[in-house]
Amino acid sequence: MRGAKKRRASGEGTVYLRGDGRWAGVVTLALGKRKFVYGKTQGEAMAKKKRLEDARDSGLIAGADRILDNYSDEWLSYKRANVSTRTYERYEQLIRIHVRPTLGKRRLQQIVPTDFTTLYSELLIKGLAANTVRHVHVAARTMMQDALRWDYVSRNVVSLAKPPKVVHTEMSILDRPEVDRLRIAADETSFRALWRIALGTALRAGELAALRWSDIDFDDHSLTVNHSLRDLKGGAWSLDAPKSVRSRRKIGLTKSLVNELVSHRKRDNERIIASEEKHVDHGFVFARNDGRPLIVSSLKRRHLEPILRTAGLPTSTRVHDLRHTAISHALAQGAPIADVSQWAGHASVAITLALYAHALPEANKRTTETVALALGI
Repeated sequence: MRGAKKRRASGEGTVYLRGDGRWAGVVTLALGKRKFVYGKTQGEAMAKKKRLEDARDSGLIAGADRILDNYSDEWLSYKRANVSTRTYERYEQLIRIHVRPTLGKRRLQQIVPTDFTTLYSELLIKGLAANTVRHVHVAARTMMQDALRWDYVSRNVVSLAKPPKVVHTEMSILDRPEVDRLRIAADETSFRALWRIALGTALRAGELAALRWSDIDFDDHSLTVNHSLRDLKGGAWSLDAPKSVRSRRKIGLTKSLVNELVSHRKRDNERIIASEEKHVDHGFVFARNDGRPLIVSSLKRRHLEPILRTAGLPTSTRVHDLRHTAISHALAQGAPIADVSQWAGHASVAITLALYAHALPEANKRTTETVALALGI
């Protein structure tokens, strides 16, 4: 009979088969309130029920009175143990600064999609970049997805809210004459090797700053990307794992780059000896006078912009644009895209193609000519 409850087996609790074919379970929360969970199978419903009961018994939920402030604290505690330090800190910052001031006192069950749509509009009006607002959206969506998974809410309202569109700026690619001008200007600075390595290896800014002498194999003419440096408050720093698994990579060095590093080390040692400033050797290839690594967020302003001005190049050029330049020229010269993708440390070849399709203007023509030659067409 439709709608009739199926007899429950021993130990199944309040899990039953509904007339619509779904399995349902009910858990009594604080103040006698009840929460229903549903699953396509008996096992799924029982698992959801068990998670909800465990959360209730451990004090993680308090029924419909749960507010976002309290939940976000608990969620961040969970994330701290399950994501990288960098990801956790970014989540914490985005939720604390941009979500909690507006929605922190709202009950989870009362929050609707338009609350987040309105929040995004307010953040944009305050001057927050669209890309940052999208990061807020991703953090909030992830947080509420876990709330849904734990049966704290019946739907992920953030996934139904529409974040702002991001207008991607064109990457700045230096042509060969511009690279020559940059290199000549950089050669007059104490960090000439930094910019030659940047152009010759396509390392990211954090990877450049994290490079240590132990990462350099002078006999093998190679360097290994083992870390990415991250600035912390108060002048401290953190050596984190590279951006992705493929970002931890070995990169060959030309004889010219090896010689540049040898010369840099000699000049750096002479500078340290001549300096009266206290120096602690942390092993960084590119370090400040006291031995601490360069500040990643200041590489452009303190070190690159003076070179750009001397070279007569746009000061809007970023450190990351040197990476774009190296990758684009490698592809334009016909280097296999799979090799370039691995060299650049991209998570996949698809990312390389998506970002650097512009660097393959002759690809279609070469492919057509190859096929024509093979088939005699």
